[in-house]
Formats: sequence, C-alpha cells, structure tokens
Amino acid sequence: MVAWAVGRSGGRADEPGDTHRAPDASGASSWSETTARSPDRPTARPSGPILVLVNPQDIVNIASAVRIARNFGIERMRLVNPETFDPWRIEGIAHNSADFVAGIEIMDTLEAAVADCVHVAVLTARGRTAKRRTVRPREGAAELLERSVEGPV
Repeated sequence: MVAWAVGRSGGRADEPGDTHRAPDASGASSWSETTARSPDRPTARPSGPILVLVNPQDIVNIASAVRIARNFGIERMRLVNPETFDPWRIEGIAHNSADFVAGIEIMDTLEAAVADCVHVAVLTARGRTAKRRTVRPREGAAELLERSVEGPV
C-alpha cells in the first residue's frame, strides 16, 4: 500500500532506514527494517489504514475500491450510508474478494466511521480554494505512516 511503500525520507521503500513489508520464509509478509532504527523513529508496528467511502452510489464504485484495497494491502474498509450494498454483486466484479467483502463495515455517519481513527486524510483529484491544508501523495503517505503507530488512520 502506498503509505507503507513510501519511505519517511520521501524516497523509495528499499532505501536504508525505510520500513516495508518483506516476505518471510513462508512467503507471508511481515514488518521489517532495512537498517537499525534511529532513536527518533517510532518502534510500534503501524496500524493499517482503513478505507472509508462516503455515500457510494454505485456497486461498481464499491467493487473498484475493494480491488484497490486488496491490491495495496489495505485490510479494512468501511462504507458510510451506501446507496446499495450487495456482497454477491461486489464479488462478481472484484473477483476472489469474498473474505474481504465479508469484513466491510457499514456505518451510518462519517463520524462513526472515523471515531477510532487517530488521523484522517481526505483524497480528491479536485483542486480546492477553501482554506484547507493540502499535501502531495508522497508527503501524505509518509504522514499516514508516521501517524499509524498511534492507531488506525
């Protein structure tokens, strides 16, 4: 997933000192460090991000988000007041996703969906003129990684 693939230095994840998922002898992914931790780096294992979709109106959009989540290693997804939710149809679009889809949480409000999160980032392709802090994807991913040691992001 992007938050884990981008190193804190803003470079590639395989640069010294960057955290990344590496397969162990069994082929499963586990957390590892390419070099020893520096004193200023957190020692707790990061909590994976939670993908939240607000008011999705089309089952295809949900299925696309499921595929993206699975491709990037995101393990949790929440839907806020979806127009429709049909696990069978989602699995028909996002193949081999039954276990993931079974774990999708349906929430009534955005506040409920992010209540346990220590940090929330909003993603959009649209430019904004309102007084909001905006960051580029690489910087945002590094920030999510840093904050993830405190709890869900």
